[in-house]
Amino acid sequence: MYKLFINGKTYTAEEDKKLLPFLRDDLHLTAAKDGCSEGVCGTCTVLVDGQKMKACVLSLSKLEGKQILTVEGIPAEEMRVYEHCFAEAGAVQCGFCIPGMIISAKSLLDKNLNPTRSDVKQAIKSNLCRCTGYKKIEDAILMAAEFFREKKQVPPAPKTLHMDEHAKRIDAAEKVNGSGIFADDIAVDGMLYARCIYSRYPRACINRIDISRAEAHPDCVRVLTKADVPCNKIGHIKQDWDVMMGEGDITRYVGNVLAVIATDKKEKLDEIAAMVEVDYTELPAVTNPFDALRGDAPLIHPDGNVMSRANLVRGNADEAIKNSKYVVTRKYKTGWQEHGFMEPECCVAMPEGADGLLIYTTSQSVYDVQRECAQMLQLPKEKVHCRAPLVGGGFGGTRANPNAPRKGDNIRVQLNVSFEEAAFGCKKEVTVGRVEQCPDCKGNGCAPGTTPEVCPDCKGTGSVRTTQRTPFGMAQSTAPCSKCRGTGKIIHQPCPTCRGMGNIRKQHKISVSVPAGIDDGQTISLRGQGNSGANGGPQGDMLVTIIVRPHARFERDGSSVLLEQEISYAQAALGAELEVPTLDGKVRYTISEGTQTGTTFRLKGKGIPYVNSKSRGDQFVTVVVETPTHLNKEQKELLRSLEQQTDDATQPKRKRFFDKFK
Repeated sequence: MYKLFINGKTYTAEEDKKLLPFLRDDLHLTAAKDGCSEGVCGTCTVLVDGQKMKACVLSLSKLEGKQILTVEGIPAEEMRVYEHCFAEAGAVQCGFCIPGMIISAKSLLDKNLNPTRSDVKQAIKSNLCRCTGYKKIEDAILMAAEFFREKKQVPPAPKTLHMDEHAKRIDAAEKVNGSGIFADDIAVDGMLYARCIYSRYPRACINRIDISRAEAHPDCVRVLTKADVPCNKIGHIKQDWDVMMGEGDITRYVGNVLAVIATDKKEKLDEIAAMVEVDYTELPAVTNPFDALRGDAPLIHPDGNVMSRANLVRGNADEAIKNSKYVVTRKYKTGWQEHGFMEPECCVAMPEGADGLLIYTTSQSVYDVQRECAQMLQLPKEKVHCRAPLVGGGFGGTRANPNAPRKGDNIRVQLNVSFEEAAFGCKKEVTVGRVEQCPDCKGNGCAPGTTPEVCPDCKGTGSVRTTQRTPFGMAQSTAPCSKCRGTGKIIHQPCPTCRGMGNIRKQHKISVSVPAGIDDGQTISLRGQGNSGANGGPQGDMLVTIIVRPHARFERDGSSVLLEQEISYAQAALGAELEVPTLDGKVRYTISEGTQTGTTFRLKGKGIPYVNSKSRGDQFVTVVVETPTHLNKEQKELLRSLEQQTDDATQPKRKRFFDKFK
């Protein structure tokens, strides 16, 4: 059993688990969000003994006896300042990251009420935001520092607004204080938990799906497959999206669902999911729209890889350019949008009325969800109601020109080290598979001895212009060239090593230098050890998260080492020279006569080294008097004799205790 102090209250946990699910699932403190489960995004940031840490990587066993603060535990008056400043600065948009930002801000302002913008940037550097661009969050924290420093009062909300005044977002306060509800925060008594089983490969033939072992699991409530779906074809624009794939189908992407498992025990999801067995035949994948437009590309859908074509021409662009005084010729492309949201994709559904369905969804388009769920379940639309609680982001991150140099993706790995290795540092090897430039074609995708041809259709620009007459005039548009896939070049003889992709995947052993003093959950960044870049761009990085194995005797608290040292009754009474284990070996320490259980002494410089420093913390040894057991008759007589000779002078605490009752 583990005892924790959270927001000033004492809680116990029967089993060891990560702090984040304990907060969210057991205590229903949902301000800390699960944005990555890897200690990267910062949405789960909490304070542990005043230090900001990521709740998703902290185990309860490492937190016993520590003071933990979540956003819910910040005093109301202090929170009102954060609510005002974040709303006033416009720092709140989707709000999913904001509670984590508040904790990071508090960790700074508790120590420094006159921070610079650089200090603020440093404080929130481990907190990701995908909406605001950070500047407004920095402004809000600097404003809050001013309010705290100068003891300013939060102004009352205006009752009327004029044309030159602005209003705060009506949902700002709940997003700042963590009381706002996202779909993943909803909990219903008796609810079931479900998980999808996804395709392992982007394109593969499904030979067999065996759910028998999963169904036999005692905690499995149901396993659903394609055969259980009343209508398996849905879609936003075209009805070509399979709800689930079944045996004999060919997958289209790694997100294709093959089965759905349901259980009433959330912690059993992984265990049951691992029992679903799928046999595949892997097929060549189509991983981008340009490859999909090639003449020899596999058909992703039976009716082809082009869903629709559209051309727009407005006015006579050629004539306008001809008569212009200045003409700038440049190739323009619209950015590819990727919604890099951190909120988990999930929904909560429950019966409504006699035969209806109520769905809480993370989607911003509740009518699309209603239409497609009604179609999938073959229910009348009016029987399906969809509601959107707070939604964790709906803006897309633009993607750079695909032909420009791009840095490679980062690789994330976990590295297990011992308590001693974390304290003193070590060198370890990790084996990773990473994408590298093809050594034969040097990344251009061509067979050795050949070169790519300049595309005759687009003349190497990668785009083509089309003109079409419409009722509104001539419509003109520019689109990626279908012949060269927008690259401006054509590969006639693909490299046999990489099949024209320009890169290959190889296994590598990477040496990792673990610095002395590193703590559990911290991350080491190895520059240039990630996946290969594209178009001559640099390699990504390798991010190594350290997992420290617990020690049999030592515990760690920051730079301090904690140890409980058992001593005998006689040693405590008479004093003794003890052999005390430390990270450097055994040392001798003399305890005085009458040492009481619970007495703590310090061994200076025997703790954990500070990272990138020659200094070390201390070791704190707490004495525990071990009561003798299994005494023989002679030993018992000696103790009784000793007890009879004991008086108030030898046991002053006992005298003071009985004096209270006089």
